[in-house]
Amino acid sequence: MTLKFKHTFMVSLSSIASPYVAPSSTSSSTSNSTSSSASSSTSSNISSESTSQTRESQHPLVTLFKRRGFWAARETAAALKNVSAVDLRQVIETLCTDIAAGTWDEDPLAVCQRIVERIPLEQLQAAVKEKYPSAENAATAAVAMLEEARHFLQVSEKQGSSTIQALLSTICDSVISIIESLLSTFGIHEFLRPPENEFEANLKAQKVMNLLTFFSVLTSTLLPLVGIAPSMLILGATLLFLSVLSFLYPYCRPMPSMLPRAENISRQVRQVRQGTHLLTDGRKHYVDQIAQTLIASKTTNAHPLLVGKSGIGKNELVKALAAAIDENVYPELAGKHVFYIATADLCQNTKQFGGPARLLAKISEAMGRHRDRFILVFDKIHLAADTSHPALCEHLKILLGPAAGNFPYVIGLTNENDYAQHILPNTSFDRHFTRINITNTSDEETLEILHNTLIRQAPSLLVEPGALQYLIAKTKEAFRDLPQPGNSIRILSKCIQLSCDMQRIPLVETITRIQREIHTRSVQDWHSGHARTTEQEDVITRLEEQLRGLQKQLRENLPRYRSFFKIRNNFARVKNAMYREVYAASLSAARVLHGSRAKHLAAFQLMHRFLLPAMEAEIRRTAGNLELQAVLNNELVNSALLQSTAPSLHSAQ
Repeated sequence: MTLKFKHTFMVSLSSIASPYVAPSSTSSSTSNSTSSSASSSTSSNISSESTSQTRESQHPLVTLFKRRGFWAARETAAALKNVSAVDLRQVIETLCTDIAAGTWDEDPLAVCQRIVERIPLEQLQAAVKEKYPSAENAATAAVAMLEEARHFLQVSEKQGSSTIQALLSTICDSVISIIESLLSTFGIHEFLRPPENEFEANLKAQKVMNLLTFFSVLTSTLLPLVGIAPSMLILGATLLFLSVLSFLYPYCRPMPSMLPRAENISRQVRQVRQGTHLLTDGRKHYVDQIAQTLIASKTTNAHPLLVGKSGIGKNELVKALAAAIDENVYPELAGKHVFYIATADLCQNTKQFGGPARLLAKISEAMGRHRDRFILVFDKIHLAADTSHPALCEHLKILLGPAAGNFPYVIGLTNENDYAQHILPNTSFDRHFTRINITNTSDEETLEILHNTLIRQAPSLLVEPGALQYLIAKTKEAFRDLPQPGNSIRILSKCIQLSCDMQRIPLVETITRIQREIHTRSVQDWHSGHARTTEQEDVITRLEEQLRGLQKQLRENLPRYRSFFKIRNNFARVKNAMYREVYAASLSAARVLHGSRAKHLAAFQLMHRFLLPAMEAEIRRTAGNLELQAVLNNELVNSALLQSTAPSLHSAQ
């Protein structure tokens, strides 16, 4: 179901990417407990272990929560009856700090579930009040975050079709593909139709040879096994079957999932329903306009033509339309499938298919009796109106007309310059379209699209407040002529690449540089034919000693690198689970018992107020110690911009 968000929610959506920073007045205890361990890997491990041991010695509840089993749960429940809100807050913070640091071998979500099952919601809420005096109760906070949770889950989760449905669809497509391949190779009905060109004559001769080869192989196989009479009977039955199937199949052919030189956009969107997630309220009216123009094209004979700069989002609007049709947002277009056709590909392959007219005829023939269920998207459609392809232009104009056997639903994509140069002067071609101008997104619309991109591609990436606004402003300043949102999405993707799990480790880069320097110095000596001097020997010796030290340091730090990336993945999982708890608590209000709703609310409070802030602090601390990039900030944006502009500057020089 397509979601609509108010302007105020779009602005506040910036909290989705990193909404877990605790207020400075209340989060000092967590940050202070970890900041003193940033000097070295050994001291940080000793510090965290000693802090954990100290807190465990302060209160036995920490040990009880770490124990599993029925008796541990009973002892924990008895101990909780006499614990104060201050002590409970310290216990929960200790547990969450240990979970964030990865000192437990258990899954963080399983630990959260055990904690929630043992702590009543009232006591957990009291601990939250102790940490955040102005915090609302769990139910009120969950209601306030419900729209945010719905949006996050809709964008982040791939809601494809069920496994059984996908399997049946794949089997049906395979069967249809086998039948069509068989008829394409051995079909008989096309023998009666005279060839229209040399290409079709050669293709028909090839089919005759395939058919003769097939029958000769079948005869040579059957004769020794069953004799002459049964072999002739089998050959006759096979020939009759192919003949009947060739003549009847076009009249009973199901809806094809493929067209010649076309890409099935609807199937892609159905498998991963993310088309509508790239839209904002300011862009959805374009999809509505496209849909209404398509619906009216049956009477007006004017198809939608999207005109805008490359990268402005025309293809994403087409995907959003396919997703909306699949979700039955437009009942008049229900059951229709969107297919993408590159007009440049048609122009390049016209000779192979016997000319442009024959290629379009092949597409029309493949649509068959289901042509009303196809929406054809012609990218760079101005090429069809170019004078260098007159046959393609004339035949496409016929298929765009009101005659029977035409293309009933067509969407054209082009840019402003090509529209003015090729389509606008061709009046007879232009009159078949209704122009829809696609403009740049506003800063607010671009901001929401960037948030959606982060949710889908990098849910574990922390975002500093104002970083995305800074990215948009600097991108517009550096690339004034490039359209939005494509320009900002490109820089954001570069930022994600620089901070992803596959980012280059600084220690590895240093080791690689030293190895290269040692190799270069050694090669120079080999080519010169002279023995090394004492100075050269000393330099190489120092480099080799430095290399051994760095390699040892890398071996010692490898577990910490793995632990860091594991913590980041767990952070994304816990964030997703928190939004699930918010959504489940809203559904439980009227349908499930109060106890179940209380558990959902308690899990939400535990993750939102304690665990996620602890995990974020641990990610920041560990990333700083390992010199890794884990936060999207102004510095990372500047690095991405520098790497994106460097090639263009180099080419200009």
